[in-house]
Amino acid sequence: MKKGVMFGDLFGKSWAIFKSKFVLLVGLVFVFSFVPNLIYTFWMNGRTDIFAGEGVPIASEVFRELSAVAPGILLLLVSSIFMSVSVIYLLNVKSRKILSFSEVIKGGSGFLLKGILLYILLMVFLIPLYLLFVIPGVIFSMYWAFAFNALIIDKTSVRKALSKSYEVVRGRWWKIFGYFLLYTLIVYGVIILPGLVFALLGIVGSVLDIALSSLVAVFGLVFFNEFYLSLRKG
Repeated sequence: MKKGVMFGDLFGKSWAIFKSKFVLLVGLVFVFSFVPNLIYTFWMNGRTDIFAGEGVPIASEVFRELSAVAPGILLLLVSSIFMSVSVIYLLNVKSRKILSFSEVIKGGSGFLLKGILLYILLMVFLIPLYLLFVIPGVIFSMYWAFAFNALIIDKTSVRKALSKSYEVVRGRWWKIFGYFLLYTLIVYGVIILPGLVFALLGIVGSVLDIALSSLVAVFGLVFFNEFYLSLRKG
């Protein structure tokens, strides 16, 4: 990373990009984050928690509950991946004209399958590292943090996306970890304080909380996209 590329510079540039593409980004947020999370939240609120009653649930009850919630979780995962690849595509596509929403969706859909495969590969590698050896899990989470960006920006394979992300992080892990940590603290500050107010508003508060979390998530995609681009230059 170039010495002059500071956190504040990245944040300011990301905010400017976020504002310039606000309409398209909000459209992607609405379709792929707000609506799926809203559906899942209200659907789960209407279900009975089998772990809330007395006694330990039997295996068949646990399996039935997992089978019931699995489609909702799958919807959230696929929609989240679709939003991620579509946003990264929007931020990096070379076009002389302003893209329409349908063009962004079409462009993002071209990376959806690879994005799903990449997510599966990351989980296969990272979950055992976190469960058995937490510190290696954190270390490799940073090394592979930009795999989705590499997949789309560099138009590479799933396997090479991991290698490309590793290459840009290698030798500057601690600085990148510090940026991630600082960004996370800022995000929690933005979400937690309004969240305390939203918690008092019932259903309306739940809707507002989902909307805020979705917007913060898409801004994170913008921020880390700019972060990756700065790392490639450095």
